[in-house]
Amino acid sequence: MSPSALPDAAARARRTSRTLQIRAEQVRLLDGNVNLGAVVTVVAAALLGALEWTVIPHQVVISWCVYMCAVSLGRHILSRRYRQNRPSPAETGRWAAVFAIGAGMAGTGWAVAGVVLYPETDLTRQVYLVFVIGGMMLGAASLLAPRREAFAAFLIPTGLAPAARLLLQGDQDHLAMGLLAGVFTVATLVTTNRIHLTILSSLMLRFENQELVQDLQRAKSEADRLNAELEMRVQARTAELHRSAEQLRAEITQREQIEEELLRARKLESLVCWRAGSLTISIIS
Repeated sequence: MSPSALPDAAARARRTSRTLQIRAEQVRLLDGNVNLGAVVTVVAAALLGALEWTVIPHQVVISWCVYMCAVSLGRHILSRRYRQNRPSPAETGRWAAVFAIGAGMAGTGWAVAGVVLYPETDLTRQVYLVFVIGGMMLGAASLLAPRREAFAAFLIPTGLAPAARLLLQGDQDHLAMGLLAGVFTVATLVTTNRIHLTILSSLMLRFENQELVQDLQRAKSEADRLNAELEMRVQARTAELHRSAEQLRAEITQREQIEEELLRARKLESLVCWRAGSLTISIIS
């Protein structure tokens, strides 16, 4: 591998790791909202069923309420399994898909409500139905915004099915209501997508800051290591210089001692020569 390919490979690995971390955090956010969404779904389904009880066949109302409760229970069980498994970032792709399927099933239930719970002759309950479905869409927009496939799977069927049912009514008032419902669905999708992008940007900034902090910590650790190594080298060099200075002083002291001994030897030699000369002169005399 060429030297220039190493930084590219490291950059790709870092981007892949960041993508997995962001997806894992998005799934964690979805999981944190599942139970709230399930409770709201059950309560709203019960209230809507009670409102439609006198104008829709009881079997239809009961079947629809049972379906919505079953979906809510399934999503709750899914959330518990997710928390028990604690998947790694690389394993969250499957969980993201499963959470999106759960949201899609809930959205399908509300889409079915817009059709089977639609009272053709009771305008007041038609407004109630559209109001409840619109409220569920607004609530789901914030709960499912972390993942695009999750909020799309919920909002598209939930909003378009009632809009289509209103348009099929055929009269001018219902045509206007159906068009407004379609516009509301599109506006909700656009707004939720903006929330999604804000969350995504926030998560990217968060993990970039974490990586920056980690890089700074690694750089500090490397600097500390280099400083410690440099200090050890300085200490070793200082000790070596100290030993050299001690050795030099010892050599100087030894040389001074040798010079003193040589000087004494020369003095003794001079004295011996002087006495020998004096003795020779005395003998000659």
